[in-house]
Amino acid sequence: MNRFIHFAARTVRKSPALTTLSSFVNGQRLNVAFSSSDQYWRERYEKGGNSGEGSYGALSKYKAEFINSFVAEKNISSIIEFGCGDGNQASLFTFAKYTGIDISEKCVESCKALLGKRGYEFIVLEDYLADEVEEAFDLALSLDVVYHLVEDEIYNAYISKLFKSSSRYVLVYASNFNSFDPNLPHVRHREFSRDVELAFPDWTLVETEKNPYEKPHDSKVYGSFAKFHLFEKR
Repeated sequence: MNRFIHFAARTVRKSPALTTLSSFVNGQRLNVAFSSSDQYWRERYEKGGNSGEGSYGALSKYKAEFINSFVAEKNISSIIEFGCGDGNQASLFTFAKYTGIDISEKCVESCKALLGKRGYEFIVLEDYLADEVEEAFDLALSLDVVYHLVEDEIYNAYISKLFKSSSRYVLVYASNFNSFDPNLPHVRHREFSRDVELAFPDWTLVETEKNPYEKPHDSKVYGSFAKFHLFEKR
């Protein structure tokens, strides 16, 4: 689990009933009601929750090593991440220029305090969208976000913004199959590469990296059902 970007606040359909999801943070149980992706992630961070196990431990180190190597190899000078979360993953990056976007004001302020001295920039999503100036980055990142976009409107708007923000590469760390478990209402797996193929024919999926920590999506063992999917603009 990781984080969520909200692009269509006025169009989110609330669930008719609340579901309470529990997780453990620093040994303490964290209970957060779920009625929409927007509400869940805001409240999770406000209650002291973090971006999830995917942003910590071996998985975070694996992702950072892969991304840092890719950025260096391709001589990438500017990166934007949609869904930077609490900043723990970003703290492992070695970029010269990085912009992190997140829905949570609390996360953005924490990231500024933690990483601002690096010259990294962090912006609340609403403020980023209010700025009409569009900047094309060398690389747009999405890490553990896509499968948390359970509402179609938000998912479609997120994918659109992600691919329109880069002039060279888009790197998505996510699952890529269709599945939904009603007992986990904050997770919806999608075959997003097919949607990208249809909506953005000028982008090509050039590589799917095998994850050394791969696990079945319904398994309880440590690991991830996500993989890196690299898209390049033609």
